[in-house]
Amino acid sequence: MYAKLFLMGFPHYWSEQKLGRFVSAYGSIVAAKIVRAPSGPLALVEMKTLEEAHNAARGLDGMRLDEELLAVIQGESALGHEVENIFLRLTGHRKAS
Repeated sequence: MYAKLFLMGFPHYWSEQKLGRFVSAYGSIVAAKIVRAPSGPLALVEMKTLEEAHNAARGLDGMRLDEELLAVIQGESALGHEVENIFLRLTGHRKAS
């Protein structure tokens, strides 16, 4: 299983490819998916290893981008599980049991 990161506060005009390139400075990106929510874009980025995801979270969380503050939540945290549920609802998917 890959390590999940949830990102909020990045520019609304970014594509999944742009987001993936941005985060790839910290390691191998397996997938990047953006949903456009009314409150702003929310992204799920899957990285190859947990160590890469931790490094990305430490390096990116709190970074200022286009007058926005980037927030990064690690998927294995309690908050990450809540954000994952929101992400799945926004994309119309259900969490696998």
